[in-house]
Amino acid sequence: SLIALHSFLILQNKNVDIAIPEYDAQTHPAFLKSDIQIFSNIPPLRNSIIKISLHDIGFKNLTHSIQDEVLSIHITPISGELAENKISFSKSEDVYDSIITIDVPDMMSLGSAFQKNADALYRLPIINIDTHNNNEHWGQINIVDFTAVASGEILFRMMTEWNRSSINENIATALLTSMIARTRSFRTLHVTPRTLQTASELVSLGARRQDIVHGLWRNKSISMLRLWGCALMRLEQDRDRGIVWSILTRTDFISAGSSREKMNVHALNGIVEELLSYAPEAKIVALIHEHPENIASGVCVSIHTKAPYNASDLIKKIGTSTSREYVQFCLLPGVDLIEGAMSVIKTLQDAIDIQT
Repeated sequence: SLIALHSFLILQNKNVDIAIPEYDAQTHPAFLKSDIQIFSNIPPLRNSIIKISLHDIGFKNLTHSIQDEVLSIHITPISGELAENKISFSKSEDVYDSIITIDVPDMMSLGSAFQKNADALYRLPIINIDTHNNNEHWGQINIVDFTAVASGEILFRMMTEWNRSSINENIATALLTSMIARTRSFRTLHVTPRTLQTASELVSLGARRQDIVHGLWRNKSISMLRLWGCALMRLEQDRDRGIVWSILTRTDFISAGSSREKMNVHALNGIVEELLSYAPEAKIVALIHEHPENIASGVCVSIHTKAPYNASDLIKKIGTSTSREYVQFCLLPGVDLIEGAMSVIKTLQDAIDIQT
């Protein structure tokens, strides 16, 4: 969705940058436009200005150097010396006119990106685009549609009203990718006739559906398949409540060879989503695993749900909600993998019992 929006705004002669907190370029889908720079942190929102009064002294030479992450500016006056009271520091006007967020339910979901830029996020107008029912409408402009299956569906309607002729093949492909990824290729229950109509229009505009399906799901590495085998061997089930879960240890990641490929855990979640799609008796799938590389992250949890269950509601006591069908979080450092897994499953069971 961000790639589509970036490309569309550029065609409207807008200057725009993309930032995705903790973005990993290795996870970028190869079939999507790749010449767009994506920052892993929010770029500086204001420039810093150092002003030096040269009244009565002038200067004949100006150089700078950087050593040990310290910038030194060297000025040689024409006459006299430069006094400290001749130097001042200030901030320029904001580099950006506004901030557009996609799939961000609240400001705190930006994590460290919020902490480092809190003043700017309160200062600049925010356009908040989302489909999640836990969105807090925290922007100055809130375009939140719970009936849309993905932000790409919302963006398509916006682009159509603004300048439909600018929706080229690459933009259409990116928007359709958003919808296919979120609905697992239109297999989730909240797909609507409007969703299918939007997808049809995107295909007519040149969206490359076969590239999307191949790029999202038919690209599993040997390491991924080995890990998938480990997850399948450890599958557990609560048939009465429709819960399926599996546990992966850090040793599993190492044995599968994932450390060499720096496997992104989100890719593994894609396989868990497939299990949810093909196991009709499973209403909830939980993957509990040790972080493959960062020991300090401890035990991480991914939970995927089918209707009528809402992932945000089921896990709100212990995890930060992400969407109605998916949540991801890590338990407190030091928690034992098995004990943590059992605690998560017990929380899910209790939440289901209360609802039923």
